Amino acid sequence: MPKGRYQVEYFANPKMHSSRSIESIYEDVNAYSFEYFEDEPQFHESIDFVVVLPPLEYSGQYAKGIFFSQGTDYLYKLHPQLGRLFHSIGNAQWGSIPWSTHADGLFSLYKNPKREQWFKDTYPEKSSKVLVPLQDADYTHEYAMSPVPFVNKDIDILCVSRLHDLKNIPIIAAALKVYRKKYKPIHMTMILGKQVDLNLATLTDGERKEWRQIESLLVHPFEYITIVPYADYSRELPRYFSRSKLLVLGSLFEGKNRTLQEALCCNTPVVYFSEFNQYIRGNASAVPEGSGLSAPQFDAESLADTFHEVIENQGDFRPRREYLRTSGRKNFFNQTIDCFSHYYAAQLPEFQADAHTNNLWIDLAVQQSYELSLNEFIYDKNHTLSRVRGVSAINRLLEFYFARFRERI
Repeated sequence: MPKGRYQVEYFANPKMHSSRSIESIYEDVNAYSFEYFEDEPQFHESIDFVVVLPPLEYSGQYAKGIFFSQGTDYLYKLHPQLGRLFHSIGNAQWGSIPWSTHADGLFSLYKNPKREQWFKDTYPEKSSKVLVPLQDADYTHEYAMSPVPFVNKDIDILCVSRLHDLKNIPIIAAALKVYRKKYKPIHMTMILGKQVDLNLATLTDGERKEWRQIESLLVHPFEYITIVPYADYSRELPRYFSRSKLLVLGSLFEGKNRTLQEALCCNTPVVYFSEFNQYIRGNASAVPEGSGLSAPQFDAESLADTFHEVIENQGDFRPRREYLRTSGRKNFFNQTIDCFSHYYAAQLPEFQADAHTNNLWIDLAVQQSYELSLNEFIYDKNHTLSRVRGVSAINRLLEFYFARFRERI
C-alpha cells in the first residue's frame, strides 16, 4: 500500500477535462489505490475492519452483517468463511473505486451514474458488485465530533492538513496575502498532524519544499500562520473546529476528505475549490447547501473573496444541521443496508428503506446477541465489536463472531 500510478498531474490542474475524455480520466483515477494487499506484510497490522451491521439472529430469523475494509481480499484469504457471516465493502481511501475482487460491494464515494456505468463496462467481471456511494469519511461519529459550546470564534481560518503537494497549501497562503491587502489582516491556524520543532527542521524534503513556497509568498509566514503540530482527536480537535470561522480545503483531487466532514459536524462552514473531486463527483455535491462555499476559480483572489463572504456572513450557514440530513452514523447505517436491499428486503423483518435505525427487530437482535442497543452498537459503546485495526486484532474479533454463529459457517 499504496499501489498503482499516482495521479500527481491532477493535484493542481483543474482543467484536465478540457483536453481529455472523462472516460480516460476515470481510467487515470482508478490506476491508484490506498488498499492493503497480501504481498505487503509490512502493512498488515494497519488493515482496518469496521462493522456497520453485525450478524444477527432473533426469533428464528438470521441476517448477515456488513463490514468494510482496505484489506478485504487478504481477509477473505485468511478467513474463507467470512462471506457466510458478512457482506463486505472494499475501501480504497482514494478517488479510485477499490480494486478488490472478492468484496461484495465497493465504495464509489459519490453517486455518479456515468462513472458507475463506465466501471461496469470497463470491468465486466465486477459488473455485479454493489457500488456504495459512501466512504469511511461518512462514518464520522457526529456526537464525538461535535460543537464545543461557549467558545469564542477567535480563529479566522483553520487548515487541518499535511504539507503535501496534494493539498495546495501555497495557494491558500497566497490567498491570505490577498485578503490582507484587499480587506484586512487575517490569520490562519494550521494543524499539521505531526510533531515538528519551531524551526520546522523535522520536515521531510517534500514538506520542506512546500514550506519554502509558502515562505517565498509570505516572506514572514508566522505573521499569517500559526502552526499547531498536533491536536488530540477527541479532546482538542473539536475545540479547534468550534473556534474557527471556517475550514479551508485546498485539494482538487483525493478521496472524500475526512477533515471536511469533521468540520461540518462541529458546525464550522467550509471553503473549498469548486473543482474539488469534480471528475468523480459528477453532479453530486461536495458539501450540503448552506454548509459552506466553493471558490469559483482556482486562484488566490477567488479563494480570498470566498473567505471574506463566509467570514462576513457567519449567520447564513448551518453546517451541522445540513450535514446531518444526509450524513453521520445513522444515515450511513441506513444507506449501506439499502445498497444491499436485494438481500435485506427478504432477510430483515419489518424492512423499510432508509429507516433501519428504527427497525425493532434489528434492535432486539443486537441486544440479544451483543447486550447492546442498536444505537449503542452504531456509536461504538463497545468499539472492539465494531472497529479494530491490524490482522491480529481482526482475527480475534472474527473468532468471536465465528464462535457466536458457529452453525452458520
